[in-house]
Amino acid sequence: MFEKIFNRIFVICVIVPTLALWDPIIFIPGDGGTKLEAKLTNAKVDSFKCEKNHDWFLLWVSVEELVPFVSLECFLERMTLEYNSTDNRRGHNRKGVEIRVAGNSYGNVSSIEYLSEWPLVKTEIFNGLIEPLKNMGYVDGFNLRGAPYDFRHAPDEKQIQLLRNLIIETYEINKKKKVILVAHSMGGIILNILLRLESKKWKEKYIKKVITISTPWGGTMKTLKLITTGDNLGIFVVNGKELRDFQRSMQSTMLLLPSKIWGNDPVILSQGKNYTAFDYASLFKDINFQEGYERYKTVETLLNDVQDMDVELICTHGIDVDTLQYLDYRNTNISTGTPTSIYEKADGTVNLKSLKYCQNWKNTKYVTFQKSEHNGILHDKQFIKFFMETIFKEDPTYTYKELIKPSIVYKTSNFQT
Repeated sequence: MFEKIFNRIFVICVIVPTLALWDPIIFIPGDGGTKLEAKLTNAKVDSFKCEKNHDWFLLWVSVEELVPFVSLECFLERMTLEYNSTDNRRGHNRKGVEIRVAGNSYGNVSSIEYLSEWPLVKTEIFNGLIEPLKNMGYVDGFNLRGAPYDFRHAPDEKQIQLLRNLIIETYEINKKKKVILVAHSMGGIILNILLRLESKKWKEKYIKKVITISTPWGGTMKTLKLITTGDNLGIFVVNGKELRDFQRSMQSTMLLLPSKIWGNDPVILSQGKNYTAFDYASLFKDINFQEGYERYKTVETLLNDVQDMDVELICTHGIDVDTLQYLDYRNTNISTGTPTSIYEKADGTVNLKSLKYCQNWKNTKYVTFQKSEHNGILHDKQFIKFFMETIFKEDPTYTYKELIKPSIVYKTSNFQT
């Protein structure tokens, strides 16, 4: 009893006054950047190998779930969204499958530090930024918050309202200190949707600054690859087409297709015809995925309406990494063939015209990092140094020190957009 009382007094007298000096931070992850758990209750299965009943277990990303010829088929059954004829906007899980953010941990950062719990393959997400903040004294759930989500879905009103409420709550519990918002990849799009809906007065009250990392402001060619050929997620013995139905089912894939900022530049070359970002109706028809176009139409304005958020913005991304520029089907059939991939230099996942779309917005600092990959930037030493110095810019006593040791890192760009 005495020990508990002493600990509370210590927190109140020592830790809380120190925390009050620092701005609270909320992290918003990208597509694929949140741990997901599944629960099976008499689940519909297509393979005898797949369990029908199981209490909550790690689904994304569990190494055990991605073993070809053993568990991958079951993983795809559980992760693939289904749609009905009356709702093309939001898919649903197959019967008997529930999926949630790991630990039901909205507001905390536990589900966005690492994707995998397997010690030999630590798929890092925000750990490279969160660990040094914790070492400085930031506390999870207090001035260090997370906004994880089921990334298979495109953002909807419920998700945007949750984020809005989290910002307000974080501001209130931190003695009305403005919040720093840190968003990676698709997280920047979610943040843009929220902030363009809010008044200038609201933003001036609650937001200190926004830091975006690798955000695809105008979409990315990688998602076009997902719906045409599929992507094998780095599993070398698997053909991308085996994962294509799952990847097509995610509404976030539709959200991040190249947008109108591509203009008339081709995204796909084919026999006798080039496709631009304005030709999705014919493209979806030609790849025999017409239902996909109906789903795309329900989310296309979310990306086409991206605009200046009217806040202090630090827009960052990596450069000088080979990145898919367009797919060339001129020597094969677009619905059944395998294209040639043509590359440009960007961050390895998102195209340069999309990454740099933020650079002309007012009150924006635009910063690039040489040879930093789309996800790799999150544990790039130079970026971490820049990030920490940005967070503690107003603390005259702060001097950057490398506070974390490099850990074993899987190439996370295969898992996250």
